[in-house]
Amino acid sequence: LQPTAPRATVVKEPEAKPAMAQPQSMILVMADAGYAPGSGELSYGGVAGWAKEFGGYVRYRSSFSGVATQYSVGGGQSDVWLDGTVRTSRTLFCAGGLIRVSNAFYPYVGAGYGSRNAYGRAIMANCAENWASLSAFSYSGFAIEVGVVFRLGKAALSLGANCTALRYTDVDLGIGISF
Repeated sequence: LQPTAPRATVVKEPEAKPAMAQPQSMILVMADAGYAPGSGELSYGGVAGWAKEFGGYVRYRSSFSGVATQYSVGGGQSDVWLDGTVRTSRTLFCAGGLIRVSNAFYPYVGAGYGSRNAYGRAIMANCAENWASLSAFSYSGFAIEVGVVFRLGKAALSLGANCTALRYTDVDLGIGISF
């Protein structure tokens, strides 16, 4: 009898699972425009953001117009008459979060501060022309917004809406680049 050699046991290494692709970071820079349905008022600004799976953004938009006023209508002044000409100025600053749903779809929600100031051309009792603040049509305060960013390659398009002081709503559209 010959001694038998011990049999070698073959241990099979577990197969490596394919690595999950990590989402790439996105940096977003956009030009932004806001439109107020009903009044036709426009405002312009920009958006900057970053996201991987979750991220954030900041938005600033303004009408970049203002009027110097010496009077306010709505406070009981009797010597101010309006001729019907109205101007407005608007400002919005919001920041919030972006969520990556897919490489092309990023919903966002944010909050911040907004204002809308209305001015009427006033004809004074002494016949001097001036502008008066229309306090009944001006408001400022808490602003909220919601929307979505679509990515197509390096191009980005956003569509959303925001509301200031629960009284004034804008629809906004942005176009820019992502990298």
